[in-house]
Amino acid sequence: MKKLIILLVSLFIIVMAGCSNKNKEPIEVTFQIPEKITVNEEITMESLVTQGEEKLADVDHVQFEIKKSGQKEPVMVNGIYKGNGLYRGNYTFKEEGTYTVISHVMVRSQMIMPDKEITVEKAGNTAEEQQKQ
Repeated sequence: MKKLIILLVSLFIIVMAGCSNKNKEPIEVTFQIPEKITVNEEITMESLVTQGEEKLADVDHVQFEIKKSGQKEPVMVNGIYKGNGLYRGNYTFKEEGTYTVISHVMVRSQMIMPDKEITVEKAGNTAEEQQKQ
């Protein structure tokens, strides 16, 4: 009898846990940075963390990983909460080259890591500046 009660209670807990997760929408991160900039230009990196229509404020941490092609060690920049699910970090690129920027977002035991590539050029090398000449 005890085994039957334990089995039924365990089954009930498993079913209820499964039902509660089916109704939740996935957590999403919208990551924004410019694609091309010039050397010594400061950029703002932004990650908007949402779940359905809800903008999340209970994120464990947001960090931006910046790594130049060919470099071994990345630079990590902490994201600062700005309200309405938005986390920002600033960084100034000192050298030209191609960089990969990854937004590390840890929320509710999930790690979400969208990434983007950015090209850093010397002043005067951007396509807009070349067209002006």
